[in-house]
Amino acid sequence: MLNGLSGELLRSLLAEMEPATVASLLEFLEPEESASLLRDRQATHVAPVLDFTAADVAADLLHLLPAKQQLETLREMTESGEVEDLLQ
Repeated sequence: MLNGLSGELLRSLLAEMEPATVASLLEFLEPEESASLLRDRQATHVAPVLDFTAADVAADLLHLLPAKQQLETLREMTESGEVEDLLQ
């Protein structure tokens, strides 16, 4: 479904979607692909999305983001406890 879209167009579409919808889509992408879509986003945008993903998926994605973005995103997440445990 998303394979034919350019990265820029896909990021633009994801920015307009609800966090739960984006989280559902990320569950079907490879972690590296998902991380590339989230890498340039503010923590205030990424955190709600990761709150809707499974904790193991959120941890995998956070591992692939820059350290500063990881910390900022974890601070913004409301469901970060289990994710933080998985990052240890």
